[in-house]
Amino acid sequence: MKPPPLESVFLTRGPLPDARDYRRVLVVGRGSIADNAARRLSAEGYEVLSAEARSDAKSSHAILEEVHGFVGGFEATLRTQAGPIIERVGRVVAADEARLVPKFQEYGLSASERVISLSDFEALVAEDRPLPPARGAWYHAAFLCGLEGGSEPALFARVFDAVERLSTKEQVQTYLFTRNVKVAANGLERRYQQARDNGTLFFKFDGQGPAFEIGPEGPVLIFADPLLGLEMELAADVLVVDEEYYPPALEQLLDIIPSAGAMQPFLQPESTRFPGVETPKAGIFAVGPARGNFTSDAAAGDLEALSAALRRGEHSQRADLMPGP
Repeated sequence: MKPPPLESVFLTRGPLPDARDYRRVLVVGRGSIADNAARRLSAEGYEVLSAEARSDAKSSHAILEEVHGFVGGFEATLRTQAGPIIERVGRVVAADEARLVPKFQEYGLSASERVISLSDFEALVAEDRPLPPARGAWYHAAFLCGLEGGSEPALFARVFDAVERLSTKEQVQTYLFTRNVKVAANGLERRYQQARDNGTLFFKFDGQGPAFEIGPEGPVLIFADPLLGLEMELAADVLVVDEEYYPPALEQLLDIIPSAGAMQPFLQPESTRFPGVETPKAGIFAVGPARGNFTSDAAAGDLEALSAALRRGEHSQRADLMPGP
């Protein structure tokens, strides 16, 4: 298979700058956040270079290997199918997706036909593949969300998406087992109430959550109802296991950001000195999961802040270059 032309890594491309060029931007990441950032900056007149921070067998994009330099004059080493290249850029934007790790181990479970991760369940539904077969007249789908480890509003948004898809099918009963329903994001509280109104049963635990038995016919959840105190069993046709959200692996950028060790794994620390999407390294910005914002609404807000920060930086740089009185 012939490798794609080298120019395919660019949305727009001009000649390599001889001096500092603040309007040449490298967007690092894959997925919708990186795509939206690249398209927006290109539409605003920036020369955009897109690369990934990681690779797999399916990827044909440029891979960022290392970055050196300073605002206006970063040198990025990229690995491409045509070989390594070095590109000079003015600013760098980290816009990669979150890493999702299923919590099978936390629950003492193993993946199987009827015990699947939330991402695998989403793929089944998106590709219109059949779910594990029902064992009775009704289909029972149980979701685990935040019973062990951390949880994010983005996680609940995805679970509500799944519940809403199942609600369109006949004779389906959905259950959600959690500790705290985190709805601090746009529209999530309304969707939570809507799921309850549509018949989803919520079980919220303060202490010990359900125990799991995996028999030859599938998983059984054994628990005491938190409100009634009654011992209950649920034979689930499918048990959907939630996932831990981790920021993307961006060691290439952490290596050149001051005080990176104190704020890993995020690129942006909780600090009033470096507000919003700016990092302690001038010219390097973080949006979405790179700074701990995992919801689509928060990522969209980061893109607005990024656009403003880039314009603000250009005004400052032009002022620095103005001759004195």
